[in-house]
Amino acid sequence: MSLDAISTGAGQVKPAESENSHEWKRILTSEPAMLAGIALLGILLAFGPFIKRMMDFWFEKDSYYSHGPLIPLISAYVAYCNRDKLRTIPFKPQYWALAPLGVLMYLVWAANVTYQDAGLSFLFIAVLMNTTLIIGGWRWLKGLFLPISYLIFAMPTWGTVIDTYTNPLQSLSSKVAFTILNVLGLRPTMIDTTNIALNNFNFTVGVPCSGLKLVLSVTAFMIFFALIARLRWFYNVLLFITILPLCLFINGLRIAMIGIVGNAFGQATGMAFHDYSGYIALIVCFLILSKLTRAMGWK
Repeated sequence: MSLDAISTGAGQVKPAESENSHEWKRILTSEPAMLAGIALLGILLAFGPFIKRMMDFWFEKDSYYSHGPLIPLISAYVAYCNRDKLRTIPFKPQYWALAPLGVLMYLVWAANVTYQDAGLSFLFIAVLMNTTLIIGGWRWLKGLFLPISYLIFAMPTWGTVIDTYTNPLQSLSSKVAFTILNVLGLRPTMIDTTNIALNNFNFTVGVPCSGLKLVLSVTAFMIFFALIARLRWFYNVLLFITILPLCLFINGLRIAMIGIVGNAFGQATGMAFHDYSGYIALIVCFLILSKLTRAMGWK
């Protein structure tokens, strides 16, 4: 091959590379991209302290929000799955929406001063939606409404649910565990609604083992499956109805397994199994939901 041929072949690659470079430059320097960058910076400044507290909630011991780190990733994935549809939507900025944004930012300031994390959670969602409307218009807001709304599962908004349903679920989970141990022939004794005694191991089904953490996490995963699987509405209803009995059974089974391990191998081993069994229960529920969704037609 001659040097001229080599030179010509190399030259054919450069225009394509240059075209891609220009395309990215065009996107990054477009008005919507610059507005989005400014909006992101503003949101980080306004919600910075709240975001830090929210992340602390995610990683604290026995947190009800331990699934939180996954939620932004799932939200982004749901938006990515709709990328072909989003590409066809033109940007039609709605600058009049700056007026309600000003009201929202005043409320954000007030909620930050008073440490109203539940209020800040809803304000965070509202500001994201309002910003989307300003930059992209109504059709972009419609296209991103569900991924943005899904972020609420990562935020400390479930205090009332936690306060109301923890004790009933704690009692129900204890009864399920007691029944499983009885069926397996271990002859447990129910000392009270949350204390179970075996021959070599006594244990209390505490508040962290109530199963509510599992219910919140599995609900978030169920909605994720509903968003990407696009099942018929009655299948979505069926999935939703499945959540509570599934979580009660799996959590009761988990508690029973703690009792079995502790009874067979001692207190220390039983408590060591307790520390990691919550992750096992969550993975099992995730796999069951995945199988159910596929059985209902998700491909």
